[in-house]
Amino acid sequence: PVVATAIKLFPLVRTFVAWMTGVDASRSAVSSALAQQTGNMTTAHSRRLGISPGGIAEMFESFPKPGFHPNDEAALLKDRNGIFKLALRHNVPIVPVYTFGATKMFRRVQLPQFLETLSRALKISLCLLFGKLGLPIPF
Repeated sequence: PVVATAIKLFPLVRTFVAWMTGVDASRSAVSSALAQQTGNMTTAHSRRLGISPGGIAEMFESFPKPGFHPNDEAALLKDRNGIFKLALRHNVPIVPVYTFGATKMFRRVQLPQFLETLSRALKISLCLLFGKLGLPIPF
């Protein structure tokens, strides 16, 4: 998976992501991973990169944000074409995938707007999520 650079700040999460062969979300790291993948395209063990183009901004574009219904889904793709340019540069196929209902896995508490702005600036999600019984278990 491609993960936020801020993951490096959390030792246990960093170790887990490294075990999953996670790639930093910076343009140079993703480009390097795609370049390595291009050399392995003929082998059975070629890597795949899972990328969410909407990133942190997309996390805030759903219910309970004003104007959204609990059944609404959101995907931010406008002005997010860097990954497509990298894929073309490295001649790597793109397989688009969308997960319907992902916004229903957890509930998000609507926090003040400045936290959304701060999240984007720090490139780390500052939101409160909860699932069944208030635990981090999906509904």
